[in-house]
Amino acid sequence: PFMIGILPIVCGSIGLYFSLFRSKSKNIHLYSALMLSIILLLVLRLIPFTLGVLFIGIVLAIFSAYFILWFDSYIVKTKFSNFSPFLITILIALIVGFSIIPSVNVIKSTEPVDKEYIRDFTWIRENTRPDAKILTNDSHFKNFKEAIFI
Repeated sequence: PFMIGILPIVCGSIGLYFSLFRSKSKNIHLYSALMLSIILLLVLRLIPFTLGVLFIGIVLAIFSAYFILWFDSYIVKTKFSNFSPFLITILIALIVGFSIIPSVNVIKSTEPVDKEYIRDFTWIRENTRPDAKILTNDSHFKNFKEAIFI
């Protein structure tokens, strides 16, 4: 939950449950198959963990939308039907708020590119031909890709 957020996980799981067992839409089966395949790829370590969590977060966001639809139709059937727009607004605000917190944590944990690398890569960009090949090891290649876009 550190990269997705607890509320999207909860709303997405509830949305997955209600859409799988109470809906006959073929889109639901497609999204659930996508989620199962991502989980299988993660278990077999065929994709990196962060990429798998990213894709699971996207699928859970889709199922959260199904949860919001179900929640709205449920509220309309109860005595709280007058508060339906207000409750849906609060729910969406909570989902957005709890999704931003993990994003801020990820941003804080990333390390900035060293100024020495930026200076070196700027020199390379200014003093080499655009079609020049540059040999480097993997750790420097990551920083090189970052420096190209600076």
